[in-house]
Amino acid sequence: MGEVLKRDRVFFRYEAAFMTYGVGWMICWALVPLLCTEVLKLDYDSISKSTAAAYQFTLALVTLPLGYLSDRIGPARLTAACFAGLTLYPVLLILTGGAETLMAASVVHGIFAAGVNVGWLLGPVSLAPTREMVPQYVAIHASLVGLRGAVFQLLGVGLYAMTGRMEVPLVIAALGFAWAGYQMAGLWREMRRSGR
Repeated sequence: MGEVLKRDRVFFRYEAAFMTYGVGWMICWALVPLLCTEVLKLDYDSISKSTAAAYQFTLALVTLPLGYLSDRIGPARLTAACFAGLTLYPVLLILTGGAETLMAASVVHGIFAAGVNVGWLLGPVSLAPTREMVPQYVAIHASLVGLRGAVFQLLGVGLYAMTGRMEVPLVIAALGFAWAGYQMAGLWREMRRSGR
């Protein structure tokens, strides 16, 4: 893993942007159940409709169109835009006051997460220098998800436990998404210049 990341600086920057995105994603992922139960005091039916159902329905609705968009503009450019768009998700979580606004936040999350999923799946495949190296690039990419999950979920829950407030970790999540968008946009510009 280290050798590939050291040798292929474009792939390294791609993974760095996904690591930064992981700050936001893992913090939000860990905090939503606590937001639903401890802050909003929602019942399980309301939680399932306003989070998982709304999110999954939105993913199903927009993934194909975003896949076509990725074909036209490239996975790095689509991912940059969707990382930046995800900045809205933790902001909406901070502002949510009940099941309806939580559902709106979940729909926004689903729209931009669908684009990130397309970039997540196609990025390593399109960045691998040869067909034979695709499995190695995909394996590196997938392995780093575990690292993100182990570190940043604990960060989110730990900050919430220390401060007693959702706003602190969710602002960090928003900053993570925004910075990841900036990183990926820079990578996209470099790739366009170099013809990669």
